[in-house]
Amino acid sequence: MNLGNCFSIASIILIGQAIGEKNKSDIKEYRKWSYFQSAVSMTFVTGTLAVASPLIGKLFTHNQTVLHLLVITLLIDTVS
Repeated sequence: MNLGNCFSIASIILIGQAIGEKNKSDIKEYRKWSYFQSAVSMTFVTGTLAVASPLIGKLFTHNQTVLHLLVITLLIDTVS
């Protein structure tokens, strides 16, 4: 299970409880915060992986071209 799935499960539970209580303001608030928290946390994790990827990548290969492409791919993921 990844971080995005954890946030989606938590937000589904909170939004489901708010729907059961017929509390529309909480539904909007939970939805907004779940989007924000998941985006920030996944960007942080991807950015950390992008910075640490040369070290992590060396566990699997010593090919400098592959390591360079790994950094580029993770940086693109961080920005997108």
